[in-house]
Amino acid sequence: MDGPTAIAYDSGKGEVFVVNASFGSSATVSVISDSNNTVVATIPIGGNPGGLIHGMIYDAGKGEIFLLNNGVQVISDETNTIIATIPSSANFEPSCLAYDSGKGEIFAVNSASSGTISIISDATNSVVKTFSVGGFPSDLVYDSGKGEIFVINEDVIQVISDKNNAVIADLPLSSQGLVYDSGRGEIFTMGAHNGILYAISDTSNNVVETVTVGLYMPFGLTYDSGKGEIFLVGAGTISVISDAPSTNTGPVPTGALPTSTIPTASPSPTSVVKVTATVPVGTNPEGVAYDSGKGEMFIANYGSNTVSVISDHSNTVVATVPVGVQPAGVAYDSGKSEVFVTNDGSGTVSVISDQTNAVVATVTVGTNPNGIAYDSAKSEMFVANWGSNTVSVISDDSNTVVATVPMGTNVMSAAHPIGVTYDSAKGEIYVVNSYPNTSGYGTVSVISDSNNTVLESITVGGYPIYAAYDSAKGEIFVTNSQDNFISVISDSTHALVASVTFPFNEAYASWGIAYDSADGQIFVANQRGTVYVLSDSSNALVETAPLGSNFNSHCIAYDVAKKEMFVTNNGNGTVSVLSVSPITSHPTALGLSSLGLILVVVAVVAVILCAAALAIRKSTRARSASKQI
Repeated sequence: MDGPTAIAYDSGKGEVFVVNASFGSSATVSVISDSNNTVVATIPIGGNPGGLIHGMIYDAGKGEIFLLNNGVQVISDETNTIIATIPSSANFEPSCLAYDSGKGEIFAVNSASSGTISIISDATNSVVKTFSVGGFPSDLVYDSGKGEIFVINEDVIQVISDKNNAVIADLPLSSQGLVYDSGRGEIFTMGAHNGILYAISDTSNNVVETVTVGLYMPFGLTYDSGKGEIFLVGAGTISVISDAPSTNTGPVPTGALPTSTIPTASPSPTSVVKVTATVPVGTNPEGVAYDSGKGEMFIANYGSNTVSVISDHSNTVVATVPVGVQPAGVAYDSGKSEVFVTNDGSGTVSVISDQTNAVVATVTVGTNPNGIAYDSAKSEMFVANWGSNTVSVISDDSNTVVATVPMGTNVMSAAHPIGVTYDSAKGEIYVVNSYPNTSGYGTVSVISDSNNTVLESITVGGYPIYAAYDSAKGEIFVTNSQDNFISVISDSTHALVASVTFPFNEAYASWGIAYDSADGQIFVANQRGTVYVLSDSSNALVETAPLGSNFNSHCIAYDVAKKEMFVTNNGNGTVSVLSVSPITSHPTALGLSSLGLILVVVAVVAVILCAAALAIRKSTRARSASKQI
């Protein structure tokens, strides 16, 4: 990356230090005077300086700048030269820094895989200690009022005492970016992809206030002590928040979007899900589609350049069809009895006859085609071309492209469409765009099949992958692989109506999704080798079906005739078959209905009362007889 990537303010000299990253060895640090806003010095640093939010910090006690650059470089603000270098090593791979003014130490989070923090003494400019905090720490900030370090570590904010370097508190919160507000003794952090700024009291180590700012992917946070304000830098925007308390001190939102609806209790499952078969197929199986005419599943083997055909009667492979390079997506054309397969590596779509299990046509589309969906009303296939940022529309009569729909651009680059699903009730195609927009989120584009134009763009979650249409509810369910929730879109309003949160937070986890029309359930394939079952009536998780830790499950399709789910396991070259059996109501005792059981109980009570009455009468007669004698 060329250009400025990190910045630090030197309060002692009234100067600003700015890293100018550059490919090769020409990186520099510019020193800007805050009195006239001009560059007063340029320091060659070479290497590959870090461009993280906390990639450069100022040490007020020593008048030095500490900079991430293949380790840590130390710059004197008196001479504007590098005076020390602490090289990276197997145990020291710093990714962000924080200055502890009370101890004269620099705390450095090491690369996320190590789960450690190193301490640098500013007296010796050397690492004096490395300790484990577990997990995957990613950011930290120093609280001078309490002498504590706050660390983002996966879905928890850890509080570390600088006296003994021990974790003294854990606050469950998925967030990104930290800044310390010395005026209020609070830590501010942005929620991970939810547009909410959290204020944490360093007295209680709990969230004391939340502010919805609508900035979903902040690039930086900083505190203005003079004004008591927090500045958040986003994509083309800067948000300014006053740290003064407000009346908005309600409960901390738990949803992933401000518009989320999170069920407070999970309903009982309507079916029992269990694995009934595991079928070996090709290498790295990806897409899967159900052929209702033949009772077969077609599996795209990304690593084998083949398609496996599985009979749902025997759960065995009955044919293997060579196709293009890196087949990814699959869709069944019920009108033509054909299966369309996208070839990610060759930019084509293979058309397979399900009568002969042979390729009958090859259609050239865009670059890196992935998701594909069949529009039964128009007899057309819609193909998401990830690389060329378009959607190709193929007529199944001529097997030619009849339209190309551009997907536009997001903040980072092209939108990169990847998943597709067809809404038969509205005659619309929902296209999942994986790359983030200005809010830091992926989007879903809605295309009208009457004129092949984009009607709407809907913001969903982080790096969305696939979508499924729920015909009973008129809703679209979208997997967000970088977040732990499913976005639910109403097809009548093209708006988010709910987000279903999973009881975990695993980045790049949820992928494939399919709709079970018989039981009104949504099945989600998880890369950790688990299938999650959601109720579409309550938008809640109702069941979990584990497959295996090394399965890396990707895509899923529902077999309506057999009431089975077929899941492709990219990690081990298999397909899992899950039976979906409805839960029958449990009969009451003796097979009686509830009313019958009540009548039986009433009758029993009546008999008991009658028996008691007879016993009393007999006792009375006996006493009377004894008196007469």
